[in-house]
Amino acid sequence: MSKIIVYGDINIFPLYIKIDGGKEVAVSGKYAKSFTVSAGTHHVFATTVSKIERIGNRFSDGGFLSNLSAAVQDSTNTTLSGEIDIGEDEVLLIAVEQKGLKTNVYSKLVFANEANSYLEAYKVVE
Repeated sequence: MSKIIVYGDINIFPLYIKIDGGKEVAVSGKYAKSFTVSAGTHHVFATTVSKIERIGNRFSDGGFLSNLSAAVQDSTNTTLSGEIDIGEDEVLLIAVEQKGLKTNVYSKLVFANEANSYLEAYKVVE
């Protein structure tokens, strides 16, 4: 079975993830989080932009809340979004890394047996 694993500095800032248009889940805390998915193409949305910031970005009047939200998002957060083909026994790793005030989100597709080397310092919660 294929998996998506979120790990890294999620104890500092949560990662919000949505897989195939399902319910958005906030991943935070000390331990990595694992999601089991079927092999095939999946749409993955992962961001450190908070829901409040995203709601602020919906305002199109260019007001203070919209401008503040856009500035915060541009300076401190990262978003990944797109289609990815995950094969049987493959793992999509999504890492959150805090560098100063900037939160970066990285992804890498690896075979299941390689994933353990990336997660030595993290316990995975299903």
